[in-house]
Amino acid sequence: MSERKERFTPGPWTCEDTIRGEVEGPNGEHICQNQLGGNREDEEEANASLIAAAPEMYKHLDALYGTLMSWADLEEKSSLRELYAQMCVDILHVLQKARGEL
Repeated sequence: MSERKERFTPGPWTCEDTIRGEVEGPNGEHICQNQLGGNREDEEEANASLIAAAPEMYKHLDALYGTLMSWADLEEKSSLRELYAQMCVDILHVLQKARGEL
């Protein structure tokens, strides 16, 4: 994982009111609100869910990047298989959250 300090509001972000598209940070701070208008209600909800999943998606993609960079150091294929399986579970969880399935 990266050692840099991200400039965005740390997660988790939540979207309690998907119809209005309001996304809040961990302490209830306002992150954003979907005000584009003209979209179908289900599209507005999907957009809000995707935005709320952004910090977690970033976290897992950053970890995946670090893992990919360290592959050369792995010695056992069984360790690699276990690592792949856990990465798949984490990424699937985030994708489901972004799709509003969780």
